[in-house]
Amino acid sequence: MNTASFCFSGSESASSEKQGAGHFTDLRSIAYELHDGPVQWLAAAVVDLEILLASGSLSDTVAERARAAREKIRRALQELRAYIRKWEGEESAPEQCVDLRSEIVELCRLLEVPGRTVRGIFGGNLGVISASLCREVVQLVHEALSNALRHSDSREVWLSLAVVGSILQICVRDFGKGLSASSSGGEGLGLRSLTSRVRRLGGWITIEGAPQRGTRVFACIPVSALSASTENGTFADT
Repeated sequence: MNTASFCFSGSESASSEKQGAGHFTDLRSIAYELHDGPVQWLAAAVVDLEILLASGSLSDTVAERARAAREKIRRALQELRAYIRKWEGEESAPEQCVDLRSEIVELCRLLEVPGRTVRGIFGGNLGVISASLCREVVQLVHEALSNALRHSDSREVWLSLAVVGSILQICVRDFGKGLSASSSGGEGLGLRSLTSRVRRLGGWITIEGAPQRGTRVFACIPVSALSASTENGTFADT
């Protein structure tokens, strides 16, 4: 299998350079905060409502109100994500993701955190990933890396993407404080969002971790997910 690797190590000087970029950097920072905070809480609320509606335990009147609330939250999510794409500078970018490897390397550069290092490796033929699936994968990796960099206290995070047969394998591994039975807040919401996104793509995901032993997120997604006929460069909203 052909492989390639990369490494990004955040530093105080790199952070200062970003601050010096001014208004655009401020907006990008706000976009990341919105994504990792309000968007995750709202997405979790949608998932909770869907579970409640699927249970069949609600009366017709309450179910109707729950469905209306779900749609209102989805509209709010769409508006928030539109702002996030705008503030991340995606408006001037191509609608479709055409090179998964380059997109992931750029994402890691943008997510640099002082004192944290991201080490990555690519394997297999990533060129078989469709443009629409590429966009979903970038968002998925964004969520997983952001979770690890912000919540794990790990000084190093490992990332790997490889196409093995007809499956795209994604692994994010940190060596920080790990998971506990009471994991909640931004970290817990992020993991729920990851699970939901992978399942929507017809894949499966395992999340392993223990206190002070780090966390490992491993996802497998069929390369055929989001066929060429559905490619429009958009994300599937929760």
